[in-house]
Amino acid sequence: MTDNTTVNTKVADKPKLNSLGSVEEMTDYEILSEAIEVLHQSCMEQGEGDFLKSAMYHFHRLLNADYVIAGCPNEDGSNSIQTKIVLERGVLIPNMTYDLKGTPCAILMDRKPCVFPALVADLFPEDQFFKVKAIQSYVGAPLIDYRGNCDGIVLAVSHNKLKNPELALNLTKLFSLAIAPVLSKKNF
Repeated sequence: MTDNTTVNTKVADKPKLNSLGSVEEMTDYEILSEAIEVLHQSCMEQGEGDFLKSAMYHFHRLLNADYVIAGCPNEDGSNSIQTKIVLERGVLIPNMTYDLKGTPCAILMDRKPCVFPALVADLFPEDQFFKVKAIQSYVGAPLIDYRGNCDGIVLAVSHNKLKNPELALNLTKLFSLAIAPVLSKKNF
């Protein structure tokens, strides 16, 4: 891939979930099946960096999320995350570092997946990103290595409420399993 702002979208676009999990034209089974297919196809066709971009694009697309983020704990020992990939409505944007204090991402670092279907900004008032971007919902999962350690996080947030939190959480867990080996600290 020569351009940081494009991702491989070889798998045909299918109907999206409306607002992080509301099924319009696909059943839950069809959505999970497509997620498995796009991860498999991305793995077969691309190197590590391209796989991560492609997987995160499809994560965004299947959830119809406004932002999807994957990141690792900052190596400087601070209680912060250094993003490795951020997509805003499917487009790569610059990486960032942010403090975990007062964010739901702190829960993920304790190896616990979580979902907040609505009012996440009210539940985490210290999270300025939620306020500035008018974020309503959040779903995330830890990236667990083979030793059981949390090597990072993957999450999706939206301006809309989650209509199917269980499906959104299951998709997030699936994508976390797929990208964990690629996003481990030793690969970046």
